[in-house]
Amino acid sequence: MTTRLVGEIYSSKHTQYSEATQYCYYNGVHDLALFWTKPTPTEINGFLSQPVEISHYVEGPILFLLYRIVDICEWSDVAYNIHQLRDEARELPADIPGNRDQLQMTLVNAGNGIILAKHKLGLSPAITQKLRHTLQEQMKTPL
Repeated sequence: MTTRLVGEIYSSKHTQYSEATQYCYYNGVHDLALFWTKPTPTEINGFLSQPVEISHYVEGPILFLLYRIVDICEWSDVAYNIHQLRDEARELPADIPGNRDQLQMTLVNAGNGIILAKHKLGLSPAITQKLRHTLQEQMKTPL
């Protein structure tokens, strides 16, 4: 999870990215970073204001986080397995029934690595539980 602010560089290791999406569960937060090439002001404003729909799909050991930003970004997916993280960085969300985790979304200009917008949203209890269960199953199974 990045704690950097809007206007700062996303990572000191990179200044350019391929247009892509990155998801990770780290430091107690579901983090979704969108790397878009030259997003328009309409796309940036929509990223901040439009409803976001979240779902997931599991295929073997891989979690696919599915997301859509209404009128801005059609349904897309990003693959994830907790084993992508170093052993010491792996952690599981607390399993509190009925609790709602948060999803931190970060929009990054892929051309220069600058954070253009950040947005947090609460996940539904159902999605929260499904993501927790999937991550727990991944942790039990070596990649």
